[in-house]
Amino acid sequence: MVAQSDIYTLNLPWDELPLNLLEDEQKLYFREHAQISRHTTEEVLWSSQTPGSQLLLAGKVRLVQRKGTSALETGKSVLLKPGDWFGDALELAGQWKARAVSKEVVVVFWQSDL
Repeated sequence: MVAQSDIYTLNLPWDELPLNLLEDEQKLYFREHAQISRHTTEEVLWSSQTPGSQLLLAGKVRLVQRKGTSALETGKSVLLKPGDWFGDALELAGQWKARAVSKEVVVVFWQSDL
């Protein structure tokens, strides 16, 4: 029997950016080291001070910029849906947090050392 987290890992969009840029060895490393996690409404999944990147698999997440942390933007909010990425890979200016807005949110997380 295949564990639920293994099913999510097997069903990742391997043929879409940025996963399609990975070499076969990197994909294997990703499959072995990526972590699947579940979250509930209002839970903070990531912040600018947290290393790593995440791919949203299920549910919705709101990416919110802390006001006054960037000269480029005033407070800003973006609603993310399954298939969207958030975390270090975005290289966002200012301080941001990703917060679950659905009853159940499932993400795959990995450190940026691929």
